[in-house]
Amino acid sequence: MKKFFILTGSVLAIAGAAHAGAKHDHGYDMYVIADEGADSTVYVVTHARDIAAIEVFDDEKAHWMKGRAALSAIASAQNLYGPAEAARDKGFEFKVKDDDVRISFPVLFFKHISIHANDDSGARVNITSKNGEGDVFVRANDDGAFITIADASAKDARSFIDDIDDISKTVRRKMKKEVGLD
Repeated sequence: MKKFFILTGSVLAIAGAAHAGAKHDHGYDMYVIADEGADSTVYVVTHARDIAAIEVFDDEKAHWMKGRAALSAIASAQNLYGPAEAARDKGFEFKVKDDDVRISFPVLFFKHISIHANDDSGARVNITSKNGEGDVFVRANDDGAFITIADASAKDARSFIDDIDDISKTVRRKMKKEVGLD
């Protein structure tokens, strides 16, 4: 299961990097909180003081979350997985020692990817930019994963909501309306 989360997190992070970059209308933060124990995934989109959140269960049931519950889920995930953090050193690094792997490299002059994985703390994948727009942070372990996309564009926030599996078009429209994307 751990390999699944690491692979999924890495793919999502790299996909997020493809969408991230200099845009006009930023300020959307997006979160994915996967909980292996609860068999659910929480999706949250915030913009200024607006919050839209939904919890999708493995049996394809979806539950709308109020703003306070969504903020509580984010805070709990931050306590469990740690805060999003950009790589301290933006250079190249490749270290493998026993079960501790650290890989870090720049991409196309404006992005930086760092990966740190070990058996104790799980995996962390960070994709950061010089200006902080559209940064992606993935933290995962055997119990679940916590993905943060910071300061993304309205276009990317719409795509994020449209890509949530197992929710209806009505729920997608409601989420978009809640954060000013309608």
